[in-house]
Amino acid sequence: MLFRSVAELARRALEGSAEDRRRFLDRFPDQPQSDEVRLKYADDLAADKHLARAEFHLLRVARRGSPALGARAVERLARLLEEFGLREDARALAQTLGTRYRDVALPDGRTGAQVSESLLKDWSLEGVPARGVVWPEAGLRTERMAANYQNYTSMELGG
Repeated sequence: MLFRSVAELARRALEGSAEDRRRFLDRFPDQPQSDEVRLKYADDLAADKHLARAEFHLLRVARRGSPALGARAVERLARLLEEFGLREDARALAQTLGTRYRDVALPDGRTGAQVSESLLKDWSLEGVPARGVVWPEAGLRTERMAANYQNYTSMELGG
């Protein structure tokens, strides 16, 4: 009975708003139905430019979902990283899609290897400048502190 109730709540969350999906994931984070909800919630987060949070949810599905859901999550994350300008990371995930999910069929009927090959061909690194660290104008301050200031270190890089 509980399984049917959770399945019904998952269906409603998928049909509802991003807030409905967030609430469902808060209540049922480890249910099998949460993986589909998590994929859609990651799209909601990506639309709001929350890359790190979307990445968290997609990686969680990739780690614990079925191979079919894992392949969908890895493909979506690779495309998302490309959208955010992180081509090297996107290529690394596309390669993972082509190895770990090589024979897994995706919803469009292609295998992970076929999708990976297509993505890697489209995402050439030629002409892409190497990314460097961009420091904020105000500088950077890091602090490390242990209990009772016994091991306190402070460092400032000013601009």
